[in-house]
Amino acid sequence: MEKSKKLVFISVAIQFIRYQYAIGEKLEERGVKVSYVTYSKEAANFLEKRKAEFSYIPDEMSKYKLNDPIEKYLEDIEEKYDTNTKLILFGDYDHSLMKREKAFRSLIKNFMFWEDYLKRNKIDMVIGSAERFVGMIPDIVCKKNDVRYYIWTRSTKI
Repeated sequence: MEKSKKLVFISVAIQFIRYQYAIGEKLEERGVKVSYVTYSKEAANFLEKRKAEFSYIPDEMSKYKLNDPIEKYLEDIEEKYDTNTKLILFGDYDHSLMKREKAFRSLIKNFMFWEDYLKRNKIDMVIGSAERFVGMIPDIVCKKNDVRYYIWTRSTKI
């Protein structure tokens, strides 16, 4: 018997989680194990009411303590993932407006969360976005861990 696939949807807002949840229900009917990661408290409340498996990133990130100098974590991330943390920070509009140390702390904790999340849950695929920390960090971590990362696209009326 084939093992059930595990998929996680990433969401930043309630309007996204509503359709992700509807799709997730259909996938679960077909044997896919679905969970959600959200940056939105409103989306977390929506999922909690439906007894869905989810992680609310702000709460998860608060669990990580940074004891070493920030630069040490950044160097380790850049070496491990062959990436540039300054470019990642620059690519996230909200974080690029923060004080640099606070923004880098958030970046580091996002990496820690995704490393732990993928290991703990043995995820097969992630459906996220291309922009900001929300998409860039899990995409980078997924590639290193041989987890498929899919990007949502949607058409718009012109």
